[in-house]
Amino acid sequence: MVLHDVLDKLRRQPLIGYGPTWKPASEPICYVTMLLSAAGEDAPAAEGGEWLLRCQAKDGSVGVRSEEPEPRWPTGLAVLTWLTLQENARHRRYADSIERGLRWILNAKGKTQPRNPQTGHDPTLAAWPWAEGTHSWVEPTAMQVMALRRAGRFDSERCQTGIAVLQDRQLESGGLNYGNTTVLGQELRPHVVPTALALLALAGEPFRPRTARSLDYLEAALAAQPAVMSRCLGLLALNAHGRNAPDIQAWLSSAFAATVARDGSSFKLALIGHAALGDSSPLVMR
Repeated sequence: MVLHDVLDKLRRQPLIGYGPTWKPASEPICYVTMLLSAAGEDAPAAEGGEWLLRCQAKDGSVGVRSEEPEPRWPTGLAVLTWLTLQENARHRRYADSIERGLRWILNAKGKTQPRNPQTGHDPTLAAWPWAEGTHSWVEPTAMQVMALRRAGRFDSERCQTGIAVLQDRQLESGGLNYGNTTVLGQELRPHVVPTALALLALAGEPFRPRTARSLDYLEAALAAQPAVMSRCLGLLALNAHGRNAPDIQAWLSSAFAATVARDGSSFKLALIGHAALGDSSPLVMR
């Protein structure tokens, strides 16, 4: 079974980077830790949770690496990870860090701009940026919204604004770019990862035709066999909205074998593990 094989490799080294020889980084450690926790691997999952605690700054934020406290966009993923650990291990070890992380998320805002007829999205809405002092973008916004939703802050003004931004940034024809919709009257091309993350954050929202078109785009894009990260997050997003892609198990098996043969990337293996969990993954909002 693919999930068993993935866990067998990840439990040995839960503190990972983006590549096999890269330094440990917050984003891949969050994905690995959530997977291990959801699968009942409490001891190696706790290693990831403690590593993230050591990375948390006084203001509650979590940077990209232990020696790189900025940019601070991984904070939402860290909070989502601690919430997962807290739910599965049934203790309050991370309660203070969760609250401080949520405080940072609620106060952080992207830079706004006046309406501009040359661009299609609403730049007056302040969601979350990749780096402080810059415009709000899709992926960091999706991560913070997911953390707020899982923490029970769905009705907060910041969460609702984030949801509004993710709705606004969907392309009319379906899918999302990294943050823009149209420029000088030209609709930009969608991409799988921002589309998948946005749809994960929007799971459970009232039906909207544009969201349905985004799901249609995602189904078509996954049929073209994109890279591991794109396909895994895309499968999870479809799952979160009640759409199941065919032949998932066969693809997971082949993706696992190819990843092990190519470079053994623990980051990719973690994503494969989440896709194998399906709607049991902590990335799927409930």
